Parts: sequence; structure tokens; C-alpha cells
Amino acid sequence: MNLYQVKINNVRTQPITKLLLLLCLYGSFWGVAQEKQHFRGPLTVGQFQGEAEYDFQVVEGDTILDGPFSMIRSNLNALLEDKDNFFSFIGGFKNGYPNGDWNFQFGEFQSGEGTKVIDLQYRLNVSGTTNGASGTISMGRPNGLWTFDSKKIENSEIEEKLFSSTITFENGIPQKSFKIENETSTLVGRFLRNGLAHDVWTLYTDNDSGTSESWFFDNGLLRKVEKLNDAATEAWSLYGSSLPEEKVINLDARYLKILQLWNASLGSIELETTGISQLLAQNAGHYKEIDDILSAMGKSQFLPEFKVKVGHYPLDSLETGAIESLEKLYARSSEISQSLLNDTQLNILRRSDGEAQFLYAVTQELHTRFLEPNGKLLDYKRENLLEFIPRKQLLDYLWPKGMPSPTLEILNSANQMTRSFSGPDLENYDVKALDILSAEKMLQYASSSLDSIAKLLNDRLQKESRLQEVIGLEETMIANVDHLNKLTDSLQAQTSRLESKALKKIQSFAEDQLKSYSNMEDSPEKVEQGKQIMKCLEQLDGLALKIANLPSKWEHIQETYMDAVWNPFMANIMNEEVKKRITGAYKNVLIPHVLNKVIDGLNCGNAQNISNLLTNLDQRMLELRDADTSKLERKLRKEKNPATILNLFNLQSLED
Repeated sequence: MNLYQVKINNVRTQPITKLLLLLCLYGSFWGVAQEKQHFRGPLTVGQFQGEAEYDFQVVEGDTILDGPFSMIRSNLNALLEDKDNFFSFIGGFKNGYPNGDWNFQFGEFQSGEGTKVIDLQYRLNVSGTTNGASGTISMGRPNGLWTFDSKKIENSEIEEKLFSSTITFENGIPQKSFKIENETSTLVGRFLRNGLAHDVWTLYTDNDSGTSESWFFDNGLLRKVEKLNDAATEAWSLYGSSLPEEKVINLDARYLKILQLWNASLGSIELETTGISQLLAQNAGHYKEIDDILSAMGKSQFLPEFKVKVGHYPLDSLETGAIESLEKLYARSSEISQSLLNDTQLNILRRSDGEAQFLYAVTQELHTRFLEPNGKLLDYKRENLLEFIPRKQLLDYLWPKGMPSPTLEILNSANQMTRSFSGPDLENYDVKALDILSAEKMLQYASSSLDSIAKLLNDRLQKESRLQEVIGLEETMIANVDHLNKLTDSLQAQTSRLESKALKKIQSFAEDQLKSYSNMEDSPEKVEQGKQIMKCLEQLDGLALKIANLPSKWEHIQETYMDAVWNPFMANIMNEEVKKRITGAYKNVLIPHVLNKVIDGLNCGNAQNISNLLTNLDQRMLELRDADTSKLERKLRKEKNPATILNLFNLQSLED
């Protein structure tokens, strides 16, 4: 049977077998010896969930794997319905360390074309991808030959090799020659017995581009890189014949970043997208996946320790102190700079305000010349790269034009004139050479300059904000008064004399408020006063509408208080007003009282209360139409006091 075929056995399960399977599903423990136990059942390891079987010991409350181990997952139903993600881990442990021969298989399969029945077994072809790794582990470390491979499977046949890696280890240290390949490239190289990269590492490509690449190592030191591209060879020398100090590190992502940074700082050929870097990163990813699995179950040091040497340029105590100071200064200065550059109001203001535009341009220059290079410097420190690049070489790369001048020349694009800016800390900007201590002084100068710019701009922004707010308030106030004037003018002919007089009072009072505002001196208090007048004008507008609607409200009340009665003299049904004392109190006492209050006592403090009283009074009149009001009507017989009548109507008077 082909390796990538699925078998489905036609076997009848006996009752006792079913019982055992049920017990296994939930996991079962039994003692093999007093110290050693056995487990069989479901297990989760990282992102993997499957059926596992292993031996273990419990030592001081900790589960220590010891003995054969297997963990498998496959789902036939999932495969038949759509696809199945399968895996199997087969190996062993010794006192908690992965140990012995191990085999890992991962894959994602879909059912392929064609099935067969052979010896009462269905054989189903599958298609997808499979990843495998196998070799020997010695107490958590790879030992001997380890192979990794990824394949594309089509109908249970290998269609394409996607990745392959063969490396020999001795107790975790790579030895001798190795080979890593993917669909398009093959990398070959070798290590010394101590794991250091040595001799020529060569990349061969299978496509028609004719490109290849070689890294020349000498006892761990990368001396030269050659890249053949379209028959032209580009060469780049890294370390010379001798270094002041060397350090052995792993050939990992950090080492590749060191090469990229070194390369960039010298303006040499780029390494970031080269095939060797890609293949090494791809290989490291496969080893890390296995290390993550093993580390979740025991003590693992499975990551391959490819060793290289690099130049080492450690920071002294003064530089370390300067870096710590840089981190604080950069965090604060960057926050101020970004806040100003991204301020929407400032971006609008600077288009019409020359001083704001000048200060904005200075902020941009400080950010570009002082902050950005220091930000990169701190990134290199956080990534642990700083001590592996010669200091002058790195700083020359960050500031290719040398130490920035503290006096910034800003060009005005409108008139093509330049204007100078010097920060408040100019006298302390005494920089003789480009080094880490100078970078600290740069950032101190930039920080104090940004502080002063922020204060100047914030003052302008606050003044501009107040100005814009005042303009907006005044425009709205004028619009409200104009609307109120048009409203009252249009209603004069439709209202009674008293209502008309009240509307004129509202109109004149609104004009007085606007005049009072215009006589105020410009100040923050004027803005607050303007907001209060705005609120008052809105309330006056609402009150004017309520008064204008009084005739229609009265007409509705009259209709509501009409009742159909039989007239024996006319021998017909006629409408007759009912509860005349209630409607009379409304028409002849309460409404005149409210209107006179507007005429004689209107202010911003009672405008809303008067408006509310008219609303509540209208609602109360509708409620009293269907209520038992005989007692109320008796009390209203001779009552003419507005406050008393409001109290009888259960309404709050304006004097309360």
C-alpha cells in the first residue's frame, strides 16, 4: 500500500472491545511499577490535540515523561467531508528529556480521485501537503543526522518537493556538510566540529535567472559575500584580516539583521532578500516548530546552534548611561513632535498663519534630523544589534551629513526667503564629534526646542480656538435674533394686542442681550457669556412660538369644552360650552397673567419657566375636560388671583 493512502478496515467490534475503547477515550491510568505510570487518552500539546500514549513518573508533584511516547490525530469523516489536518509524533523521553529516535509528521489532506477495495479494506487516495522531520535526540538536543522535508501530494503520489534539510549534529552542535533546499534553490555548506560556519556556503538556483550566491566563512567569520546576477558578480567584504574583539553568536535572525545593518551602513549589496538568508530562516522555522512541541512536554534544546563570529564593540559605562537618557528623552520628545505634526487644528491654522507655519516646519526638521536617527539608534539597542557594528560606522550611517546644526534654516515657499531658528538650549549644544554622547546632547537640544515650540503653538492655538469659538457664537447669535425678529414681525397681525405686546417685548429683550454682549471686552469670560446668551436666545425663540400659538390653542380648547345638548325649544341638538368657569379662568386670568409676566418681568432666568408653564397649562386644560371638576368649579366662582388658580389647577406659579 502507498504511504499516503488511507485504510478503512471492515472489522466488527466486540462488546468488551467497545468498553475498552470507551475507557481509553476518557483516559486511563494504571500502575506499571510503583514509580512509573502509563497514560492513554486525549492530550493537548500547544495547538495540537490528539490521542496520546506514554509512560511517566510523578516527582514532587511534577509529571515527568519517561519512556516511549506517541501522539496521533487523524479524522476520516473530516477528510471525506472536506479536509483533515493530521499529525503524528513518535519518540521517547528519558527523565523528562526527549531522547532516542523521533519522527514527526504533519499534513493537510483532501480526498483525492479513485478508491479501491483490497483485502476488505477501502484504499482512498489523498491530495495535499505533508511535512516531516526525523532523527535522533540526545537529552533534548539533536544528535546525528536530522532530515526535514515538505512535499506536495497529488492522489497519494509525491508531485513536488517543497523543502528539504539534512544536517548532522553532535549533541546539538551542527557538524560537517549540510544541505537545505526549496522549490527553486539549494544551499550547501559546512561546519567545523565546534559548530562554527566554515568555508564557502553556496546557493544554487534551479530557475533560468542564472543567479547564485556565496558566503565565504573563515572559522566562523564571514569574510566576503558574492552574488552573481545576470553574469555580473557583486562582491562585498565584511570583516578584514583582524578584529579588535570577536564574539561567538548563533546564526539566527539577529545575525541576519547584523549583516543587513552592516551592509546598509557601508552602502553595499542588499542581503535582506537574498536566497541564503531566506533558506536559513525557513530552516530555522521548521526547527522551532519541533522545539515548541518538545518544550511543551519536557526539557528541550532542539534549536540548531549554527555558530558564527562577529565583531564585538561593547558599550562603555558612559555610553550605557547616555542610551538610558536617550530612551527617556526620545519618548517625551517624540510624543510632543507627533502631537504637533498630527494636530488637525494646527494643520488648518498654519495655512493662513505664517508664524504657525514656520514653527510647524521647525518641528518637522527637528523630527527628521534629530529624532528619527535617534529612534533608529534605540531600535538597534532594543534588538541587541548596537554592540556588533563599529560605532562610527553606524553613526555615520544614521547621520550621513554629519552632526546636524542647531540653527535650522527654514525656507518660506511663498516668498523663497529663509528664516533661522535656534532653540533655548543653544549654548549647551557643544558637540565636537559624532558619538553616542553627542547623540544624547542632540536629543536634549531637540527636546528643549520642542518644549518651547509647543508652548508658542499652544498659546496660538488656544487664542485661535477662542477666536473661532467667538466667531461661531456671534454668527449663531445674530442668526437667532434675526429669526426671532422675522417671527415676531410675521405674527403681529395674527395675535391679540396683549400677545403682540409680549412678542415685541421678547424681540426687544433679545436685541438688548446682543447689545450687552457686543459691549464686553474680548476675554475668555466673553466666550462663556456668549454661550449663556445663546442658550437664552434659544429659550426666547421657543417662548415666542408658544405665544404665537395661543390663538390656535384656545380654539382647540373651545372645541374640546363643547358638548352636544338637546334644545327643547328648537327641538334639536346644539353644541354648548361646558365648564365655563375653567375655560374662563384660563382665558381671562391665567393667559393674561403669563403675557403680563413676559411684558413686565422677562429675563433669561425665567424665559424657560414661562414657556414650560404655557405647555403644562395647555396639557392641564385637556385633562380637566374629562375629570370630575365640580369642586374645582365651585372654588373658581369668584377667584381672580392667578397664583391661587394655578394652585387649584395643580400647576406651579411663576413666583414659586
